[in-house]
Amino acid sequence: MIYYGDGGLDGGLDGGLDGGLDGGLDGGLDGGLSGGASGGFALRYSGFLGGSSGQSGYFMAFDKDKTRFSKSAWSPELRGMVVLSQILAEKWMDVGIKEPSYIKTSGQMAVQIKNLIDLQPLRGGRAGEIRDQAYALGSVWRQFLNGGAKRPATACLVHLAIGLGHFVGMYWKWKFNMPRPVQVYPALTPLLPTPPHSAYPSGHSLQSHLVRLLVQDALLSPVAGIGAPLPNLAKALAQPTEALADRIAENREVAGLHYQEDSLNSRDLAIDLSKWISSLVKKKGSPFTELIDLYKDIRTEWTEISQLQQPDQMNPIRTIVEVLTDIVEHKSDSEK
Repeated sequence: MIYYGDGGLDGGLDGGLDGGLDGGLDGGLDGGLSGGASGGFALRYSGFLGGSSGQSGYFMAFDKDKTRFSKSAWSPELRGMVVLSQILAEKWMDVGIKEPSYIKTSGQMAVQIKNLIDLQPLRGGRAGEIRDQAYALGSVWRQFLNGGAKRPATACLVHLAIGLGHFVGMYWKWKFNMPRPVQVYPALTPLLPTPPHSAYPSGHSLQSHLVRLLVQDALLSPVAGIGAPLPNLAKALAQPTEALADRIAENREVAGLHYQEDSLNSRDLAIDLSKWISSLVKKKGSPFTELIDLYKDIRTEWTEISQLQQPDQMNPIRTIVEVLTDIVEHKSDSEK
């Protein structure tokens, strides 16, 4: 009886779920089709917009030669795919990366593993940021660059760089097919699940260095027609973006997912890729027309702070101790 009872319950649940899903889908489709058809019919033949039956005067905002979807309304992620398609159409595979040295001898591999063991004490303090960077790398960079609603072109560049790094990284990962650290030394116990692809190069290192290098190119490229270069802003962003990219790369080592050489050589690959991109951007008749347009939009977004003093002319940030000291001294003077 117990088995029959379980079977009845299971059958009831399965039947109810299947029936609910089927009914929901059928109802949604029927409602959408009938609603769309009747709504279109009513709009076509009603006179509330000033037209009459059979006329096409309702399309007052449509001009077959001019009416287009606004580029400013495009999702930054999807616009990034458009730009990426132009880059991938060129000979990006000619920008190579050298073979990792740790695969050549057991001694060199032992050095890499020892480096990862030495980094393990950092896991406790970095666990949160490591997870954020692992699962939401684009969000980390967009937030750092304030590339949200106010700077959609900057957000687009972040997605472009991450997409390019992902594509290029997977190509070389497949070529080299290097083992993950946990395969070599299981006691390493990675902080995160090992990704389902090989180790070399480091995708996070490659992507993050591409972000910061393409930001620099967007602000400094001498291409005509995209606005004046913004050297002060580029200088202000150079050190912190490089520091973040290095931190993200190192965190993959702290997590036990990458060797140090993965991070360093991926940084070099990002530098070479960015130089290749920059050279084609500046080339007469550049194939990267969409990237050039993106650079122009980025400069427009950052114009409001581009007139800041150069970083070496800024006053150093006062410490909290100095601020509190001034408050205490001011209070003492007022009480005298």
